[in-house]
Amino acid sequence: MFHKISTVKPLQNMLLFVEFRDGTELIYNAGTLPAQNEIFNELKNPELFAQVKVDTGGYGISWNDDIDLDGEEIWAYLHDVWKAMKNAVNAGLSTHGILDGGLGVERKAQFLYNFQQNQQEHAGWHLLWKIYQMHCFQ
Repeated sequence: MFHKISTVKPLQNMLLFVEFRDGTELIYNAGTLPAQNEIFNELKNPELFAQVKVDTGGYGISWNDDIDLDGEEIWAYLHDVWKAMKNAVNAGLSTHGILDGGLGVERKAQFLYNFQQNQQEHAGWHLLWKIYQMHCFQ
């Protein structure tokens, strides 16, 4: 399966807004590309960077005949970002105690998550009660 790109827009600081045809959107950090291959050093020129376009068929993006990125590579970046975010959330939810830094701030991720879960459960019961009232007192 190919993840085809529908839109690409250059942003500041070598970031790209990329939208796939399935509606998935992400901000791609093209600033790391020069470290991967010296051809990407040319993208440090803001005028060239602004010329990014979606390739025919949506299979990738390009700036000129020599500089391009495959759509699957961009999709893999999205997967890596998602994995890092999930790991960070899981670490936050499973870590207790005081945050590093010497300010004595207590970790609150698990408390806030549990609070939100309880609020959603309460909202669900509240909605059912409202529906029951509307049905009974029509």
